[in-house]
Amino acid sequence: MVKLTKTLPLRWRIRICFLLCSLLPLSLAGAALHAPPSAPLWLGLLAASSIAGCKLLVRQVAAPLAHILQQAMRAAAGQADSMEQLDRVDKIGMLMRAVNQSGLNFRTFVDDVNSNLQALNTACRDIAQGNHTLSQCCEDTEDNLQQTAASVEQLTVTIKSNADATLQASHFTHDVN
Repeated sequence: MVKLTKTLPLRWRIRICFLLCSLLPLSLAGAALHAPPSAPLWLGLLAASSIAGCKLLVRQVAAPLAHILQQAMRAAAGQADSMEQLDRVDKIGMLMRAVNQSGLNFRTFVDDVNSNLQALNTACRDIAQGNHTLSQCCEDTEDNLQQTAASVEQLTVTIKSNADATLQASHFTHDVN
């Protein structure tokens, strides 16, 4: 079973603390008054002021913290475009500003990553195009080398044929002399 101290909302924690803190003054006031005719009025006023103080504390602390929690969840989801401000300069107001700034920083980080990914994508496309061009050049070079090799073979055959013809002419010249 989940402990109540872990799941009890902040509003109810404030209410319980306020109630416990109010019980002692209420009981002392009741004992001090010894139940005169105005006792219910005084007890009612004490109870009403206790309830009003509790509501004020909930409105000043618990409600803004719930609002900050919602803002933090929106910021964590990357929805930094809907930043709201509390018109406060105390710790709660500063906490909201810090949550908003964190959301903006996160959004900027995501935008920077997106921009860098686009640049990386462009670079990858350029590299792929360069690889295609290089591959085409290699194929052209291979064709040229094959043609050069064929030409060298033809030259070798021609030179050998010329050498044989020169040798035969040289033998023929020797035989004639």
